[in-house]
Amino acid sequence: MGIAIRSLEPADAEAAGRARVEGWRHAYRGLVPEEYLAGMDAGRWAAGLRAGLATEPPGVSHLVAEVDDRGVVGWACVGPYRPNPQVDGVDGGEGGAGGDGWGELYAVYVRPDFIGAGVG
Repeated sequence: MGIAIRSLEPADAEAAGRARVEGWRHAYRGLVPEEYLAGMDAGRWAAGLRAGLATEPPGVSHLVAEVDDRGVVGWACVGPYRPNPQVDGVDGGEGGAGGDGWGELYAVYVRPDFIGAGVG
């Protein structure tokens, strides 16, 4: 199985949305109300992603995982580290994590049929 990781293009938004919604439904079944999961709309999320691409802050990148003839099967978003002292006590200063050169994986979603296949 050949896997390619590349930058997301606007035309990939629908497939990325499907990976996100299918991933949520798989990972959060039994943890999140079923009504919420059933109401998730990949097309609506994809439209928001396409609209947001033009206004992303510097350093934020959207990536897709593409598998041979199966197309886009995963999506990830990475960017600069976002310190949150309320959660981790990190201020980006001396002695803590963060600061220049630090990055963060904001999100990663893989279609359930590709979990464990080396995609995510």
